[in-house]
Amino acid sequence: MSKGITLEISETEAANLESALDELLKSLRRLDDEHEQRWEQVNRFRAETHVMMDQIKAELNVEKTL
Repeated sequence: MSKGITLEISETEAANLESALDELLKSLRRLDDEHEQRWEQVNRFRAETHVMMDQIKAELNVEKTL
């Protein structure tokens, strides 16, 4: 018993499928190339968020003591 998959599609559909798979592969490679840069950006945003949260907490604390 074969473990392969056989698709019965027209030549046009096969060409469209091949084109879609090529685009998918291109996008996955681009995402892989940008992976490290994206995590650096996420970590930078995370740090900025913590700074803003600390500033908000400090401001709220000042208002509570007034």
